[in-house]
Amino acid sequence: MIQHKMDIPSASAVNYHDADEVCGYQLLLCKIFEREGGLNYPPTTNRLTAAIKREGKIWLREVKKSVAELFASPITSEDFGIGLEDIPRILESYDFFYRICHGAACNEFIRDIVLKSANRYVKGDKSITQAQVALMLLKGMERNILTMEDRYLTFSVKEMECWVNDLERTGKIAHVSENDSYDILNYLLIQDLFAFGIKRDVKLRWIKSYTLSDEVLDSLETKTFLRYIRFNQASEFIAGKSLEEKEAHYISLFSRIAGREDINPFLKEVLAIDLAKYRTA
Repeated sequence: MIQHKMDIPSASAVNYHDADEVCGYQLLLCKIFEREGGLNYPPTTNRLTAAIKREGKIWLREVKKSVAELFASPITSEDFGIGLEDIPRILESYDFFYRICHGAACNEFIRDIVLKSANRYVKGDKSITQAQVALMLLKGMERNILTMEDRYLTFSVKEMECWVNDLERTGKIAHVSENDSYDILNYLLIQDLFAFGIKRDVKLRWIKSYTLSDEVLDSLETKTFLRYIRFNQASEFIAGKSLEEKEAHYISLFSRIAGREDINPFLKEVLAIDLAKYRTA
């Protein structure tokens, strides 16, 4: 495990055609940056935080190149590595890392890629789901609603209305995959849904409906399990658990997934850092 005085991994060693590696590297460096106090106010500055910003700028440049290559290729291209379905999580990683490295948002680049992704979907590239396109557009609206085309505004808001209505009627979101369900919930749980008449008690019902037993958790694919962890993180302020309950819960979740063989080494390091934090809290 990376210790305080050890060097961080080089951005030059990352395979930028592997979305798991791209996002895992970003998460690891951001986790170390947070641990070192880089997200504090005022932020802590030391050798590690400076190195993370330096490597981060290399990562940002290379990710931008890989994304540009994806959109320069035909829709029918195969085996490129990064696919349209990877764009949502890559953009989230890019956005946060850009803010760390540059102290500002990268709204123009994010908007450009969101619209290119939506246009590809409209033109027939169904490697990304309708729900993921809608989520990207909704997040784009939060950045600047004035830069979004009317057709995309209408589409994404209608999708959101359908999700909320499904949850209200049945407690589940209809016609979406399990992965998309958790991504949608992770978005809805942190939104102010007052316009829909949604209050805390309603969100608690949604959380209960999507909370899984330990037996079911162990049967989840790793990508779904990772989304489930984010679902728990989005739920924690609504559920009102004590600090001790949260720590015990996260130790259980992280321990269950950390030993899986299909976890990227960078993500394994992140899980090790989190486990160490909660076990020594």
